[in-house]
This record gives sequence, C-alpha cells and structure tokens, in this order.
Amino acid sequence: MMNPMMQQMQMMQMQQMQLQQMMMMGNMMGNMMMGGGGSCSPMSMMGGQVQATQSQPVQEQEEEIDIPAGASSTVGHPNYRPPDAETVPGVTDKRFEGRIRLWWDAKGHGLIECEEVRLKFPGQDGVFLHDSQRRHFKKGDAVSFGVFVNFRGRPQATELRRPKQSEV
Repeated sequence: MMNPMMQQMQMMQMQQMQLQQMMMMGNMMGNMMMGGGGSCSPMSMMGGQVQATQSQPVQEQEEEIDIPAGASSTVGHPNYRPPDAETVPGVTDKRFEGRIRLWWDAKGHGLIECEEVRLKFPGQDGVFLHDSQRRHFKKGDAVSFGVFVNFRGRPQATELRRPKQSEV
C-alpha cells in the first residue's frame, strides 16, 4: 500500500505528462492550421520541446497561446479550480498581481509574492503555484492571477496572465 504522499507525487507526475502531451498536440494542430513555417515533425518535438518557426522564437509563440478566461475543473488545466473549492469573499472572486518569487523545477511548484494575499493569509510564505498553472511564466515574472484555497488551506494561484499595463 502506498502512502498518501507517494500517491500525490505520482498523480502530479501523471498530470504533468498529460499537460505536456496536450501542449504538444496543440502546437501540432496550430502549426497545421496556420500552414506552419516551421518544423512540427515528431523529431522536432522530442523531450516536449517544440522548435520555433523561422520567424518567431518559442517564447513568443507560447505567449500567443490564449487560454480563455474562466475556471476549469479539469486537473492539469492552467485555469484549474476544484469544483468544491471554498468560496472566500474578497479572495476567490477577484484577481491579484504579484511576482513569481521562487520556483523549484525538481518539485514542480513555486511561490508568488503578493502582499495583498499575504495579508489575508498570515503566516504563509506566498501564494502556492503548481506547475500545471504556471504556463510559460518563470521566476521573476510579474503575473496577474486568481486564487483558490487548496486542500491544505493555502492560497493557490490559477488563471495566470500578464498584468495589464496601466496607462500613464
């Protein structure tokens, strides 16, 4: 019998593999629909890496993939929010802005620094960010995000986007 921590780790690994497969399929479909200027053969996608088209680097392509706003109950989706998640007025019904402060590739998660959320959850190091919700963002990036309270009672980020530029 497996302990709960091992089960959770296995489930997270399966979710990550499913997300990588979905992203690869999405990239293949996008290239086919656009007439593709770049390579999209199975060889170009080994290890989950998609080669850039001749005109755009990979980073720009990832940013162009727009995931519709709104929560998803599908585990592994960037907008995942558990259907039975607790509703917390002023937290789960609004968006926040912060910066990805820490990221551990080996663990598949990190923390977003956001003073507004920290004040609502005293004693927390930051807003938990799972690899499934991270999308193309990396440590140091400014992000806009929604929050749900996860099974450990911690704030968890979802629906990451680039923050809107304020007009000066």
